[in-house]
Amino acid sequence: MSSPGEKLYKRIKNAVGRAIADFGLIEEGDRIAVAVSGGKDSYVLLHLLDALRRRAPIRYEILAITIDSGYPGFRADIVEEHLVRHGFAYHLEKTNHFDIIREKRRPGSSFCSLCARLKRGVLYT
Repeated sequence: MSSPGEKLYKRIKNAVGRAIADFGLIEEGDRIAVAVSGGKDSYVLLHLLDALRRRAPIRYEILAITIDSGYPGFRADIVEEHLVRHGFAYHLEKTNHFDIIREKRRPGSSFCSLCARLKRGVLYT
């Protein structure tokens, strides 16, 4: 008997697989970068795409990308250990975003929005 978590994972995997097929999101030979923050959402996406890749009728590559923004306490080594343990190709990009955000953000504004913009900039280049 499957656990509720396993059933949910299977439902999500099937829905993602259908969306990929219905909208032609992945083609033969694609290289897909997955931003991996170390949170459960990015880990689930990475593992779903990998599970689908193994059974797909086409071949594509996955590259996990982690951006270390320099926030105190962020443990890039834990993310890296997970990626290595599961055999993912990965790239770790170290930045000084934390220092930039501390210097540039307006009083009362959130770190999150500026950090997200800076991270997207790294991914786009």
